Amino acid sequence: MLIEADFRFVLELFEAGRALSQTSLEKDHFRPVAEWAALQALRRGRLDESGVPLRARLDPIFSDELGRPRLAAIRLAIVRLDRTEPDWVEELRPVDFADRVYAVLAQQADGKRQSVPEQAVRYVVNAYPAPPVLLESSGVREMPCPMPVGEASLDDLRLRTRSPTQELEGEIPVFIPEDVIREAREQADAAGEVETGGVLLGRLLRDPAQAELFLEVTCQIPARQAIAESTRLTFTPETWSEIEDTMALRRRPDEIMVGWWHSHPAHAWCHACPLERRSACSLTRPFLSEADRIFQASVFSRAHSLALVLVDRVVGESFAFEPALFGWCREGLRQRGFQLLRNESAPTSSGSRQREIPR
Repeated sequence: MLIEADFRFVLELFEAGRALSQTSLEKDHFRPVAEWAALQALRRGRLDESGVPLRARLDPIFSDELGRPRLAAIRLAIVRLDRTEPDWVEELRPVDFADRVYAVLAQQADGKRQSVPEQAVRYVVNAYPAPPVLLESSGVREMPCPMPVGEASLDDLRLRTRSPTQELEGEIPVFIPEDVIREAREQADAAGEVETGGVLLGRLLRDPAQAELFLEVTCQIPARQAIAESTRLTFTPETWSEIEDTMALRRRPDEIMVGWWHSHPAHAWCHACPLERRSACSLTRPFLSEADRIFQASVFSRAHSLALVLVDRVVGESFAFEPALFGWCREGLRQRGFQLLRNESAPTSSGSRQREIPR
């Protein structure tokens, strides 16, 4: 997607009234939220599935109270290349840039992710005039990329669900089969003290009766050729080749890559911690590392793309892998809800298998 702006946007951080740092908000920061806005337009029928090239227009809304260069918001307009009127408009408030603030603080803390202290750190977004530029290679012509959207009954899928997690406003419903979670758990258990993962395949669907867009995960392809370490999973060229070959063998043209999954083997990370501290450890809660976030933004930046994490939770005196799902929203990557699909065939347990905690 092409991104246009006549202004340069700068994030400025303060600590106790003292200027802490400045960082530019580059085009790659706006791309996920632009994709998310385009998905909202598709979801509400303002765009169709033809994949017509789009551009995202960024314009400042200056603060009435503080004046220029301080911003009250950034107006993000999704416009078809052959039109001038926007198909969808979002207003991005300063609070929507919290993820970027976290990233800046993490860099200043030698790469260790940390929270923004509520009372200690403040930030503002400024806009400065710049020559009108196209924040994309002007020598590249974007071609139509049709989005395969099938038709299905949303109510029929919901009849097969169990224990749905809460969906937030703006989220499209996501359905994940029990078999996918079960396979991922078995793979994570077998991996032991290193991370493992794979790619999620699925279908984007629309219910004509409700005019609603939703996503059904259909299977997971294990990343057998990935480089597995205790705190990182690296997808190699051989990994992608095997995934593409598997997709070709499935011969399902309506399936696309809708995301990825990986495990967090906290039992390996926390083996030296006292037993009483493990249940309160942040490493046993759902999170995406900075490396995970970079991978998601680089490979799975489309608004419907998912990141499923198997979190090694402490259950009594055992560990058990529990699923947590992340997806794109206007603020960036956030944990989101999903609905678990019961198996249509013979029932198999998708429950987690507890493993003894090493002492």
